Amino acid sequence: MSYHYKKNLVALLSELEHCEDRKRLVKLWPEFYEQPIPKGLSTKLLRLAIIYRIKEKLNGGLNPAIRKYLFQLAKANNKAVQLKLPVKSILKPGSHLIRQWHGETYQVKIVENGYEYDGNVYKSLSEIARNITGIHLNGPKFFGLRKPANVKEPKSNLIKQGDLAT
Repeated sequence: MSYHYKKNLVALLSELEHCEDRKRLVKLWPEFYEQPIPKGLSTKLLRLAIIYRIKEKLNGGLNPAIRKYLFQLAKANNKAVQLKLPVKSILKPGSHLIRQWHGETYQVKIVENGYEYDGNVYKSLSEIARNITGIHLNGPKFFGLRKPANVKEPKSNLIKQGDLAT
């Protein structure tokens, strides 16, 4: 059976929610992936991979900026590289950023075409940071969206038990 219609995908998603039948999952795999099942993939991860692909088909998949970031991250693998996720890709319109600076609180609202602050729309957070401080600053760092350069990542890149979403 081909699962190309939204109604069928929603029904299948519901069916797979607690499915532990590996044979059923193996049979479904080619409907959603072109490559063979990775060796040693547990039944739980097999089910989660299929569920992910169904949700991706229903909801349109990853934002292109996040997809690019993940490919860069995979390519960098174990190298000591800090990749920057584009700020626009992590902020949704309607979100608010709040920053305290010299005893005053400043609030920025994310809008479709930029950032709204003090009744004006700006194209970048750096413009707003400069407006608040009077000096040129990295806007995403000023609003806490990026780590300062002196913060070091832990050296271990091992996945601990419990880090994987179920």
